[in-house]
Amino acid sequence: MQCCVCFDMAKLPPKYCFVGKEPTKDHVVKTNFTIRVKNNTASDLINPLFNFNKKFTEDFSKITQAELAQAIPYIKIDIVNLTGEVVTNLNASFFQKQIDFNNAGKEARYGDRPTMSLQSIDISTDEASGYLYYTHVTLRLKIHKKDSLSDKAILALLFPGCPLRLEYGWNSSNELLNQKQVLSINVKNYNLSIDSTGQVDLTVECLAFNDMFSNIYIGDLGAKSKSNTKLSKNFQQITQFLEGLEKAKASIDKNSNDYTYVTSQITDLRKAEKEIRGSIEKKFADGIHKLHSMKPFEVKFGKNKKPIKCLTFHDIVHTLCNDTLTALTENLPFEIVYGSFNDHCLEFKSKSIADFPVDQTKLLDSLAEFGGNGEPVLTLKVFLELLMREYCQNEDYIVAISNVKPQEEEKDKAGKVIKAEEDFNIPTMVMNFTNTGKKLLLSIFDAKSNLPVTTNKIKNIAKSSQSKIEDIFKDFNLATLSLGNANTFIKDINLSQESDAYMKAVFIVRAHQASSLTVGDPTLPSDVGVNEPTNAMTLPLRGSATVIGHPAWLPMRAFYLSTGLFMVDAVYIIHKVSHTLSRDGFETKIDFRWN
Repeated sequence: MQCCVCFDMAKLPPKYCFVGKEPTKDHVVKTNFTIRVKNNTASDLINPLFNFNKKFTEDFSKITQAELAQAIPYIKIDIVNLTGEVVTNLNASFFQKQIDFNNAGKEARYGDRPTMSLQSIDISTDEASGYLYYTHVTLRLKIHKKDSLSDKAILALLFPGCPLRLEYGWNSSNELLNQKQVLSINVKNYNLSIDSTGQVDLTVECLAFNDMFSNIYIGDLGAKSKSNTKLSKNFQQITQFLEGLEKAKASIDKNSNDYTYVTSQITDLRKAEKEIRGSIEKKFADGIHKLHSMKPFEVKFGKNKKPIKCLTFHDIVHTLCNDTLTALTENLPFEIVYGSFNDHCLEFKSKSIADFPVDQTKLLDSLAEFGGNGEPVLTLKVFLELLMREYCQNEDYIVAISNVKPQEEEKDKAGKVIKAEEDFNIPTMVMNFTNTGKKLLLSIFDAKSNLPVTTNKIKNIAKSSQSKIEDIFKDFNLATLSLGNANTFIKDINLSQESDAYMKAVFIVRAHQASSLTVGDPTLPSDVGVNEPTNAMTLPLRGSATVIGHPAWLPMRAFYLSTGLFMVDAVYIIHKVSHTLSRDGFETKIDFRWN
């Protein structure tokens, strides 16, 4: 017998975790860390935050055609309330509901038609703007009786903000294929058209709650606070709408639409916005005051090593945002995970982003532009992006505060450029926010963390044979995508050069200068086996591949592409993922870039 422990979720503060080395002794992350996660070099994961398990692609290659033919795409959609309880199961109510053939031939118009069927679902995750990744979900539905638009459950799909829970994957006997993914999503907008047969094509666009960070202002204290913020307004709107749906179910007139209800909601929301603006500004100003009063540590800055006062990345986030993030935990636990910087980030290599020093004076000057006199304060998204843009991903700032300097190009006596191994790899900062229906998870990380840079690893190889290159990248435990007849999960793949004409010319000259070929020889050897160092004419590439669908295909996951062509084989990072599920199957398209 299991024991059920009840507790008040509203009182749970966010959990803060980090991946990386221990904080330095002179400026330790101070506030509210409940978990600390160190890098584990023995792990199968290159980046412990957001990367493939190497075994994933190996197991995927073993899926047989028979197992794939027997697998069925799995989709389940529920309308839920804010506590996660199911209001309407669309599968049971519509998609999989048995047709009553007793209605066939009766006078009721379209009485023998099913109410609604699901045509397909598209799930796309990419970096729309800034550093935050968004997951867009598009539902394509066919309503077979236009009169059914008055059904309250279908009407809910037309209401912006309506919360849904989507579960997708495969139904399969294969353990790997049978994995499912759950997403909490909310309706964004819709489009419908009616054809000559009286059927309605309904397209519903949704977001996987990624828009929370774009809409929530720092200072938001949640729905239970006296200051009802934009977050609580959105939730109140949804709550009251769902209450209205429940009341409508009990209504005698099933086809009535009370538009005055929507009108009153708009009026109430505008009134609430006016009332809470001052409360938000005050809470934001209190946070700024705390940042002023925090005891900083000194970091030497610039060539003259002038000391500047700094606070850690996490201490700033915790001071300004913790109360707002706590408000998000009223229904689900919230976890914030800081990743580590890459291994070529000068003094900060492999250190946690949580411990990164931020110029206190410069930051406060930037924040002074927001709030007060009716001006809007920062949203969580804008604030976090400011920290990453101006500090964590600012090359000049990182170099200025680091005691380790990047190596520069050197020339030999003949004036030929000898490029030393680059010490500095600018971080690629990423925010990924997910709502699985069980917890909220915000990951802030450097996408290059622990990933080998292709050119750094192959440029000094005496024999650039395929086997030699593959041996190098085996040490990194990278998942490998290999092209060949045995790889049933790769349907097609396309590669193209990402550089423009000018960059191509530069790379060609570099490759020619570093090679053992004479100036007059325009060819490259098919199998480089010379004793002198040879640099393949490797150009930055981008590509796309259509693969067997699986929830594990995610942006910022990396892999080594093995094709047998030394000009193409490299480490690539996925930057966009698009899932498509329909009656025809489940496939995924990944877009990736050369690393």
